[in-house]
Amino acid sequence: MDVPATRVRSGLKNIAAPPKRTESTQTRPARPVIAEMKARQSAKIRELGQVLIDVGLRSLDDQANALGLPRSTAWTILKTCHKSYGLSAAVIERMLRSSKLPPRARTILVEYVEEKSFGLYGGARKQQQRFAVRLSNTIASWSGSYETQRRGREETPRRCSILPGPMCQGEMENAHS
Repeated sequence: MDVPATRVRSGLKNIAAPPKRTESTQTRPARPVIAEMKARQSAKIRELGQVLIDVGLRSLDDQANALGLPRSTAWTILKTCHKSYGLSAAVIERMLRSSKLPPRARTILVEYVEEKSFGLYGGARKQQQRFAVRLSNTIASWSGSYETQRRGREETPRRCSILPGPMCQGEMENAHS
């Protein structure tokens, strides 16, 4: 498709200026898509709060203790008053390291990390990769200790099986070389 270029006189040469660019949904996601992503993210965090209630942790003190977080941080998360970018990697690491975190809540956190790493909640690609890399070791160490307890033997955890995606491509290439 040939779009006529506008001619601009620059010095002695005529230079073809690019056609005026109109904003499209290909260059920037539409607002409803972003709203759906944020709604999905809030729903996942609400699910975490519901699991804590379902296992009998009804008071904020009990929930904060199980999450391994201060009361104010737990309240902000469980009331979904968190900022629009969701849970930070540092907060998730603290929750995953809590020995009092119920197994179902831990599973929801791992799902949250996977979904956020794959961009289901929005964010720039580089941010998603940084988030995934930061949490892959924490999740792998939890997974490894869980597998060790379940099977009763030592095993090396596999990060790629927990968080597949772009961050594991280098690991997979290194494994085959």
